[in-house]
Amino acid sequence: MKFYRYHQNNSGGRLLVSEQDGITSNVWVEARNARIANALFDIIAEDYRSGCPCCGTRWDAASEDDGEDEPQTEDWYSWEKGKYCVPAATVVHYLDGRIEWLPVVELLPEARP
Repeated sequence: MKFYRYHQNNSGGRLLVSEQDGITSNVWVEARNARIANALFDIIAEDYRSGCPCCGTRWDAASEDDGEDEPQTEDWYSWEKGKYCVPAATVVHYLDGRIEWLPVVELLPEARP
């Protein structure tokens, strides 16, 4: 099994978050391959698909190259390409139906830009 990451685009100027449904800025899905991960994610994110003409779609589909052996937590640089920003939350949807929120990684003050 592999884990496939779905990174939420800040479409419309806001991120959608649901603790109950396991939706946040970085969502990982455990699956045998990307096609199955995409099908599972379509169900998981069914109510969180909004986008806008200027920002584009909220989520991109995973490819086979995106598969990782373990889900990764994201850091301060995860979605601002080096700019200082709030830490990115990460949630994992396991094949057995469990949803796990991973701890946020924070850089020490001396490591921040």
